[in-house]
Amino acid sequence: MIERIDIGSERVVGLRASGRVSHDDYVEILIPVLEESLEKVKAEGHKLRFYYEFAEDFDGYTAHALWDDAKIGGLHLHDFERIAVVTEHPMILGAVRLFGPLVSGLVRTWSLAERDQARAWVAEV
Repeated sequence: MIERIDIGSERVVGLRASGRVSHDDYVEILIPVLEESLEKVKAEGHKLRFYYEFAEDFDGYTAHALWDDAKIGGLHLHDFERIAVVTEHPMILGAVRLFGPLVSGLVRTWSLAERDQARAWVAEV
């Protein structure tokens, strides 16, 4: 499941993944939120800031959701100013190490205990 969360900044899109993330989560939540937010910040001459938290009960992605993630990531490599990833999950940390350097913006990871620092960093002016 993916849900939108408030980070306290209009320039930051905040999402939390929990349980098993599916294709429907991408179609119903992530893609519309991301596209709407990108359209808004681009119209203002900015790039998007993205906060993505993986809850303790995060149990991975379905195969279709992984494909969705790869497609979205590839389409938007140059659209982010900052990405904060908050997780304890080894698969996610490995993916960020592997694909983070492809993103034109800054990408950092934090543990769940450091979520407040992550939110401050992604929202700072």
